[in-house]
Amino acid sequence: MSLEEPKIYQNLNSENLNIKKQLDFPPFPTDDNFIIISQWGSQFQELNHTWIYRKNQIKSKVVNLFKDSFKELQEIIEIIKEKDDFISEQEKRKSNIKRRQLETRIRSSVNKLLILGFDQVWQEIVLIICDLFVIRDLLDVIIGLACKGHIDAIKQLWQHYKNAEIASEEPSEYVRAILLEAFRFLPILELENWQLIFQSATEGKSDIEKLKATETWLYLGCLAKPFVQPQHLENVVKALNSVPSPFTRLKKNYILILGMYNYDLPDNLPLSDEEKNDYLIKDALKLAESGKVSEIFKEVEPARVRQYYNLKQAAVTKDKQYSQ
Repeated sequence: MSLEEPKIYQNLNSENLNIKKQLDFPPFPTDDNFIIISQWGSQFQELNHTWIYRKNQIKSKVVNLFKDSFKELQEIIEIIKEKDDFISEQEKRKSNIKRRQLETRIRSSVNKLLILGFDQVWQEIVLIICDLFVIRDLLDVIIGLACKGHIDAIKQLWQHYKNAEIASEEPSEYVRAILLEAFRFLPILELENWQLIFQSATEGKSDIEKLKATETWLYLGCLAKPFVQPQHLENVVKALNSVPSPFTRLKKNYILILGMYNYDLPDNLPLSDEEKNDYLIKDALKLAESGKVSEIFKEVEPARVRQYYNLKQAAVTKDKQYSQ
């Protein structure tokens, strides 16, 4: 392959794309509306033709590297499947070494396209996530697909993983949980997707899927409000009553959802004595009763929360985190 991956990496960090020297920014939007942000993007491109041109040149090289590597990987996998009983051990070793090299190139290309855009390769990425299990940072990639507006990619992934028709249920559960988080980042909340989020929040196959779905529901807030009917909230109450102790986080989310829509909480909530004294539950009940649930999403995220996903503090133990 004539294209060397390190050169692409050097180009991405070269003076050709020096932001401070070459970029002109239009006024930043004050709203996170997808259409408004898209309009801002168009204005940015108008002001930065040369920079955009150079960026697209680099993107084209990365896309070609990705597509060539993906095609070659498919060919090697097919050969190994068809001729596994007829090729020598030495040939198998060579094929496996080449396969690992191609997988590394694909992962490196995908990481760059997280920044540059998936528009030319999203279908191949869906195939890789469904069948090849090459991508390691699935959370980043799937969230990236959603943030960049690839609704069809998220839908196809959900269709593939929703029935867990995979060798093991565990990876399917993991991907479904990621997808339920990704739905909150799509540019438009469609009725079909809302129904999926609701069903997963109240009838999900696992507690972690219910947790992710309820988090997404809370995150969407006002966007979901037109779809929410009284029967939906009645189902939330049923789900709350069925959660075993001590799954505090999920119970807390159900309480917040009910409070978000000013739904009267049941008199006898299924809470153990320990949960009644838990600060998460106590704070959720206060917010729900005050009708101020939506306000928590307007606040700046506390440093104590940010440290849980701060890479520089990834090695800190949970006990130390709670004590800070």
